[in-house]
Amino acid sequence: MIKQRTYDDNLRMRESVCGEMACRREGLVRGGSVCERVFGRVSNFSIRVRGRVVLCAYAGFICVLSLVLSGCEPVVPEGYEAVTLPISIGLPVGEVYSPQTAPERCPSEEGTMARAFGDPGTTERFAIPQYIYFFIVKENDDDTWEVWATDTRSVAEESGATDEAKREAWEARWTKTHQTGLYATVGDSIYRFDEEMHLLLPSPRFNGRVYAVASAVPLKFSPKITVGSSLSELQSMRFRFDGGTEYDTKVKENLQNIYSSPYNYNYNGAYYGSFSKDTKVPHINLLLYHVAAKVDLMWNVAEGIRGDVKLSYIAAEHLYDGPCYVFKPTENMIAGAAYESGYTMPILSVLSPGTQWNGRAYFYAIPYRKNNNVSGDYPLQLRLLKNGDDPSAATSYYKTIVDTKVPTVWTSWIRGQITIKNKEYNYPTP
Repeated sequence: MIKQRTYDDNLRMRESVCGEMACRREGLVRGGSVCERVFGRVSNFSIRVRGRVVLCAYAGFICVLSLVLSGCEPVVPEGYEAVTLPISIGLPVGEVYSPQTAPERCPSEEGTMARAFGDPGTTERFAIPQYIYFFIVKENDDDTWEVWATDTRSVAEESGATDEAKREAWEARWTKTHQTGLYATVGDSIYRFDEEMHLLLPSPRFNGRVYAVASAVPLKFSPKITVGSSLSELQSMRFRFDGGTEYDTKVKENLQNIYSSPYNYNYNGAYYGSFSKDTKVPHINLLLYHVAAKVDLMWNVAEGIRGDVKLSYIAAEHLYDGPCYVFKPTENMIAGAAYESGYTMPILSVLSPGTQWNGRAYFYAIPYRKNNNVSGDYPLQLRLLKNGDDPSAATSYYKTIVDTKVPTVWTSWIRGQITIKNKEYNYPTP
């Protein structure tokens, strides 16, 4: 057994088995090379012990954990208590996941996708998240809130000799069940991921909250959230498109696979991911929701002009690619009437005899409000071509804007019905 030492001794200690474990006043816990091989990754504000994480903060700096070799359990410093915080992450399922046991992997990485209900030829593609970002928030005595701990789970940290073994172990942890609890979604089908956070909390404890983000691809956040960041900074955190082609393409292809806990989803007047200082064994049941809006597009060419109009191309233009709020997914805002930059998503580039006059397709996009109108609309900008015309044409196309109300908590399910009644292009209302 390692002899427990004073704080100053611990700052300098080096053990022959576990290597150097120093607790630095800058706020980072570092592990020795041997210890990392034995116990796993040692990261900012966390030490993995037997596949689990011990998170701790100590009056503005990180406390030192002395490990007991026989059980590798942390020694709890005076004035603190070790608390296990079980967290269940849920993803909404409905009837869109197939096979029933688990959603398929991300099509951009594995080349497979899930079949789903809907019109013939329509599929939804979802992927099991490969990354989960956790943020533990503490309420201070002056009623302010600050970030107490952060941590990330990913498929790379699962046990397994190969990447495929790690992936199988990770995916096996996602189980289909029904949402329980008192929230509006009780009884809904979900995919659940259970995790335990091992926290060192001060005695007496504090009221806290858990915010989480799950994604099939790694995300780049701004601002960088660290221990001590304010609640406002955390709630205003965004993921961004950074101009790198490979990264941006992955994010755009996986917008439907990014989920978060909306900051303004309250139950009984409190954020739904809250835990109380008075609860002996707190438990967080956190259902995450899509950050992007589902756009469900339907089109129809009036029967009287079908001899002259056969749709051959449909695309959404000027899709939002600015900084995207993670926990405020309905509050992205622009100053103008519509987004003028952005990117184009071809919805259907080759229409068949079965879709040239009517059809249905859907995709996911980041919604935004326009003109700083709090109750504002999300203007979906569409381009439609007929009879094999060139998609790059500057003026020869049907154009339309579908305005959709943006809700306050969850992103929209946008349903746009387009009816083309005129064979000439550029009518205000095609």
